[in-house]
Amino acid sequence: MTSTAIPTLSSSPSGLNTGSSSTTEATPTSPKLASTSESNNTQSSTPAPNRGGRGKKGHHELLTEAEKKANHIASEQKRRQNIRLGFDQLVEIVPTLSQCHRSEALILQKSVEYIQQLLMQKNELKDRVKSLQATLGDA
Repeated sequence: MTSTAIPTLSSSPSGLNTGSSSTTEATPTSPKLASTSESNNTQSSTPAPNRGGRGKKGHHELLTEAEKKANHIASEQKRRQNIRLGFDQLVEIVPTLSQCHRSEALILQKSVEYIQQLLMQKNELKDRVKSLQATLGDA
C-alpha cells in the first residue's frame, strides 16, 4: 500500500493542507475525502454540516416535550428493572426467602436479619481464631 498525502481543509489562503498524516487514498471530489478530512482536521473552525441521519443535536437544540417524556419513561423503566433485579438477587442469596411470599418489605427485613447473622458468625470466627492463636502461642 502506498502512502499518499490527502489534501485537507485548513485556514491557509489556498484552503489545502497537504500533511502526510493519513494513508487513505481519495480524489479531491470524493465523498470519502470530505468525511476523512473533516474528522482528521482538528484545527477547522467550522463544524461539519449536519447531513441528516441520526447525528447528535447541537448544544443549542433542545428536546421536544415528547422526547423528554419518552426519555423519562425509559429511564424510569430502567430504574425499576434494576430494583427488581436487586430484589431477585437478594432472594437468591438469602436462604429464608426461597420458600415464602416475597413482598419487598419482607425481602429487605429478611436480608437485614441474614446480614446480622453473618456478622455475628464472622465475629465468632474472629474470636475463635484469636483463642486458637493464643493457644498455639502458649505451646
